[in-house]
Amino acid sequence: TGRLWRKIRRGFGYRIHLIADTRYEIPVAWRVTRASRSEVKELEAMSEALFQETPKLAKRCQDFSGDRGLDSGPLKETLWDDYGIGPLIEPRELWKEEKKEPGHDPGEAITRPLYPDRADTLVYTEKGEVCCVCPETGEQRRLAFQGFEAKRGRLKYRCPAAAYGFTCAGQRARRRAPTAGSCGLPLPTRTGGSSPRPRTPARPGSGATGAAVRWSGSTAAWTTTSGSSGTSCGAGAG
Repeated sequence: TGRLWRKIRRGFGYRIHLIADTRYEIPVAWRVTRASRSEVKELEAMSEALFQETPKLAKRCQDFSGDRGLDSGPLKETLWDDYGIGPLIEPRELWKEEKKEPGHDPGEAITRPLYPDRADTLVYTEKGEVCCVCPETGEQRRLAFQGFEAKRGRLKYRCPAAAYGFTCAGQRARRRAPTAGSCGLPLPTRTGGSSPRPRTPARPGSGATGAAVRWSGSTAAWTTTSGSSGTSCGAGAG
């Protein structure tokens, strides 16, 4: 009829924060707060209190699952580093700078270099996927996952060409340049000696044929091996 109208919805304005044993569907911790309280902060406090009061429950728990609204670097770090519990919480997509660039394709995953100060061929996505970029064609491929090494706390990756048995343009360029690292990029030069030595923490350089990644909360550290030179490298990714 052209007249203005409005519809009002009312709620209690409270929220229950619940941690449950998903195998037996039994609640093990809960709190009721105002709806304005942060879910992440409440979950961090609840999980810390729960595992301190019942350490046996922490030892028995293998995985901690939640939706990505509960994504928190400190929480993931505490779960894994302190209790050995794998956090199954999808990362939130918070990278915005690349989306503002002209020509950005929303269907393409945003990637950033592991070590921006070097001409590296390794990049990573916001969700933790590690990829290599062919310096000849620019084609991006996911590294081949090679399992988890518990003693070093590393996720292991391998060059996809070596893992799946195909030849890429970067490999052909490497054959033309014997002194170059994998994918045809020269090894980074270092001061204080001609032979490269492992660093602590390790930093990833060009030409890695394999990679090991350690996840600590929302931080990842990469360790890569380059040819027979034994160079160790690593980086942090927030």
